[in-house]
Amino acid sequence: MKRVVTLLMCLVTISMLAQTRYNFELVQDNTDPHVFTIYAHPNADATDADLTGVGINVLLPRGNEIGELNGAVGSEWNVRSFTDQHFERLNIDAQGNELFALSSASNQDVFSHRAGTPFALVTFKVTSTPLTGAIELMSNEDAMIKKLNDNALNVVNSILINPKNDGNNGEHYGGLTGITRYSFDRSVSEDDQAFAAAGLETYPNPTTDYFLIKGDIATVKRVEVFDLGGKLVKVIDEYDGEQIDVKGYEDGVYLVKLYADATARTIKLIKKG
Repeated sequence: MKRVVTLLMCLVTISMLAQTRYNFELVQDNTDPHVFTIYAHPNADATDADLTGVGINVLLPRGNEIGELNGAVGSEWNVRSFTDQHFERLNIDAQGNELFALSSASNQDVFSHRAGTPFALVTFKVTSTPLTGAIELMSNEDAMIKKLNDNALNVVNSILINPKNDGNNGEHYGGLTGITRYSFDRSVSEDDQAFAAAGLETYPNPTTDYFLIKGDIATVKRVEVFDLGGKLVKVIDEYDGEQIDVKGYEDGVYLVKLYADATARTIKLIKKG
């Protein structure tokens, strides 16, 4: 009986480990609209995790370039592009876009993370500084990605990670989350004007343990909080006016980024004592 119980416990543990997932998110820099960071959102803790390889797909208008890749957690990154030569051969209508596949090398540094706390994978710059069009993080379910992958071009989003504390090697990619598309168009839309007129602010500011958003919060779709080092420390989807807890945060200045569809604005928040 003891052996049966032990076996069942092991099977349950393996099943739980297999559910570990990392969702990808594309985050635009607060100061440079052509700099982006891709974050992983883990749904479980890991200690001594070894990042062994990541693949991420980004779509840009044709003629643009990605450079200045800066990998987090000690990783080195490369980028390759898929242009009309690939699309025409496979009869894919790219609608004037070009696909960039970002990938990390294997055997990266060991790190740890907590469930629900996003961590940066790689930061890069659209070095061609486009003023029109958009950048988009592509899903594995997108028809373009499926067709490229079906033809052995291996362009699916993936994350291979080995949490050494549980020995669960293998594929851990979950999906996309948060904002995955940003427009480079500098024209001001009616939505932009409405968002700008919403009178949004953080209160109280400075704060000691919490803050909330004042103004026309119906325009706010999402809230992100960054420290001054650019680290994403909190994400709230579908903000509905609730208090946002920062009690355990270190004192200092934080950047609160508010989103309304493809429009965003950033407010400085001071945390004291």
